[in-house]
Amino acid sequence: NSQNPNDQQNQQNQQNNQNSQNPNDQQNQQNNQNSQNPNNQQNQQNNQNSQNPNNQQNQQQNPNSQQQNQNRQQQQNPELQKLAEQQRELSNQLNDLNQRIREMTQALDANKLLTEEEKKRYEEEVNQPLEEIAEDRLPDAANALNDLNNSPNPQADAQRAQQNMEEIAKEIENVAKNLSQSKNYNELLLRLKGIIELQEKAVGESEKELKKSEKTKPLKTEEL
Repeated sequence: NSQNPNDQQNQQNQQNNQNSQNPNDQQNQQNNQNSQNPNNQQNQQNNQNSQNPNNQQNQQQNPNSQQQNQNRQQQQNPELQKLAEQQRELSNQLNDLNQRIREMTQALDANKLLTEEEKKRYEEEVNQPLEEIAEDRLPDAANALNDLNNSPNPQADAQRAQQNMEEIAKEIENVAKNLSQSKNYNELLLRLKGIIELQEKAVGESEKELKKSEKTKPLKTEEL
C-alpha cells in the first residue's frame, strides 16, 4: 500500500511524458508532411510541366522531319544515283589501271626497253592525265549527278553535268591514242578501251535520264 502511490505517480509521470511528447511528435509529423508533400507535389508538377511540353513539341516536330525525309526520298532519282555510283566505280578502275601502266613503264625501263624521252612522254601524256581524270574529273561528275536532285537550276546543271561526262570520255580516248603508240601496253590498252566504252554508255544513259526528268518535272507556280 505504501508503494502504490509511487507507482501511480510514476504512471502519472509516464502519461505526462507521453502527453508532453506526443503533441510535438504529431506536430512534427504534420509539419514534415506539410513541408515535404507540397514540395514533392510541386516538384512532380514542375517536372510534368517542364518535360511534357518538350515531349509534345518533339512529337509535333517529328512528323515534320519525317515528312521532310520522305520528300527527300521522293526527290532522289534512283537512276541518277546509279549513274553517280558508276562514275565512282570508273574512277577506281582508272586509278588501278594507271598504276598498272606505271608498273609496266618501270619494268620496260628496267629492261632498257624505253628511252628517257619515251618514259617522260608516257608520264606526261598517259599517267598524269589518267590521274587527273580518276582523282578529280570522275568524282566531280558523280557529285554533280547527285546534286541534280536538289539543284535550284536543274536544267542548267544537268546540261553541265552531261557536258562534263562527254569531255571525260574524250579525254580518256586521247590517252588511249597516246598509249597505243607502243605495243608493250596492248593488254592495258584493251582495259582502257573498256573503260571508254563504259563511260560512253554512261553518257548515253544520263542524257536519256535527264531528258526524261525534264519532261516529268512539275511546272512552277509562275508557269501555270
